[in-house]
Amino acid sequence: MLRGRRPRRVCRTECRHHARVLRCRCRCDRLGVAGQVVTADTLRGVDGRFDTVLCNPPTHAGDGVLSSLFGRVDDLLADDGHVFVVHHAGVDIDAALRRVGTPTVVGKKDEHVVVRVE
Repeated sequence: MLRGRRPRRVCRTECRHHARVLRCRCRCDRLGVAGQVVTADTLRGVDGRFDTVLCNPPTHAGDGVLSSLFGRVDDLLADDGHVFVVHHAGVDIDAALRRVGTPTVVGKKDEHVVVRVE
């Protein structure tokens, strides 16, 4: 997905925050990506413009959470920015993704799908 491309700023969202925030910080350190890990409710509390937004939304929580999450993505993306969404293959979130842009499947593994939205 991001192979050959080093984003300057990345926004990643997560719903189970304590362990995931620590894992995200460790992963950033290991990959040499400088930045700040922010814990927020969907994207409220996240400011700035990002090259890449990585998201594994709680699709089981329903359309309201997806609408809230994806509703601010355009405000957070840099002009040439990209959104990558990981979700369970059995859950159809295409309608929510199309509100952001054009979804394209860029990867599949086991029961999960990775979609780029432009």
